[in-house]
Amino acid sequence: MEPLAALLDAASAQLLRLEENGEFPSELRVSADTYASLAGPRGRELAAGYRLIVLGAAVVPDSALRPDQFTLIP
Repeated sequence: MEPLAALLDAASAQLLRLEENGEFPSELRVSADTYASLAGPRGRELAAGYRLIVLGAAVVPDSALRPDQFTLIP
């Protein structure tokens, strides 16, 4: 599985577990490289001031994370 797909698969599974417990994360933190991969196709929208949303959460770059890591923030 491609690294980005594996990360999104893991994030989806964790998001589902959190939602089953009544928690709804609003932020998905990813590495700067992962953010760039996700943001690339959305350049026009981001330039217009829209937030990058993936799996229902705002995506935020986090320099402390490796490309294979993510954090869901409530």
